[in-house]
Amino acid sequence: MREGMPWASFCDLRFLESDDAMRDIAALIRSGCDDPAFIKLLADHIDPDCKTPFGIKFVVKRSKKGAPKRGSRNTDLEHFLWRHIDVWKEPVEAVVTHAQSVFGVGRTVCFAALQKHREWLKENPEFEDSERHMEMRLRELGHPDAEPFSPGKG
Repeated sequence: MREGMPWASFCDLRFLESDDAMRDIAALIRSGCDDPAFIKLLADHIDPDCKTPFGIKFVVKRSKKGAPKRGSRNTDLEHFLWRHIDVWKEPVEAVVTHAQSVFGVGRTVCFAALQKHREWLKENPEFEDSERHMEMRLRELGHPDAEPFSPGKG
């Protein structure tokens, strides 16, 4: 990282090992960097419709290809259970039964997934309030993923 010129980290993408440059950019973001040039370059590198000075774009990609391995986290299931049970306070048994049919898993997997998400939130408390707020807002707006659960639905 260049002192006083956070935007220069984007130039480093051309010259440094890309992982090192990305770590520098991540460190700047975590430190709360509010340099206007840095923010603009970051947005330009994320926006798929925007050209960047060096033709480099940030692309979201899954870290592993293929189906999840047995025992790996099913974050869709975790989040589904957490939002219906912990955020919206819907009946546990009805939500678990619905999750079993939608995700093709058993009761034990459902309760383990919910526990994993709760543990993750304990380890990352900065996300819980924003996640809860987002889920409540989606429900207020009538988003299809945030519809109230009805036991016969499936």
